[in-house]
Amino acid sequence: NISGHSDSQLPPFSAPILGLTIAIFAFALHTGALWQALNVGKGLRLGLPNVAGLLAWQVALFALLAATRPALRGLGALLLPLAGLAAFLSLTDMPSPGSDHPGWQVQSHVVLSLLSYGLFTMAALLALLMRAQEKSIRRGSPGRFLRLMPPLESADQALFACIGAGFALLSLAIFSGLIFVENLLAQHLVHKTVLSLLGWLVYGMLLVGRWRFGWRGETAAGWTLAGFALLFLAYFGSGIVLELILGRQWS
Repeated sequence: NISGHSDSQLPPFSAPILGLTIAIFAFALHTGALWQALNVGKGLRLGLPNVAGLLAWQVALFALLAATRPALRGLGALLLPLAGLAAFLSLTDMPSPGSDHPGWQVQSHVVLSLLSYGLFTMAALLALLMRAQEKSIRRGSPGRFLRLMPPLESADQALFACIGAGFALLSLAIFSGLIFVENLLAQHLVHKTVLSLLGWLVYGMLLVGRWRFGWRGETAAGWTLAGFALLFLAYFGSGIVLELILGRQWS
């Protein structure tokens, strides 16, 4: 009972605090398990299952931070189950390609790319939730599920915070990739690079539109989802083709 009203003698807000404590404990377990899966001694193991686990970890961290603010607490309650589902999917048994351990430069490029993708994933989730919230408000019948959402203004600020941080990390990732990644043709990375650049351009135009024209609502959601679709194809589309079809390490 988030409001704190209950027939029991529990003090106000004890339920949210208990829920947050359990979530922090689960996050700590997730962190430990993810590190064991990623760390293989000579480098990081960044196959598709571990990538899904890393993205789930980011979503869970964002949800926990959101839950510390009363206005965003409902958003944390919506995102934590999604993070748990993504973490569960990361346990699926996939064929594991042979492990080559690139240098720290290439691994830094990959980690920056994945962290930026995680932020854009949260931005896409927020855009979808905001779309549903706006439609329900227009109909005059917001469902109980969407009542957990923060006010649209707070959600809009969280959306562009994710996009701004993700854009900065993606810019660093693209720059580091141009410097450190060699032989793009030999590594089957041309399509991944092109799609990433297109996604970068879409998000850059969205930020310019926000700054210059005050884009928000449906316009911002549409651009957010378009950029996410391009990055999804760049990362997971490339990963599925390379790992499951070509049997290569996608990272």
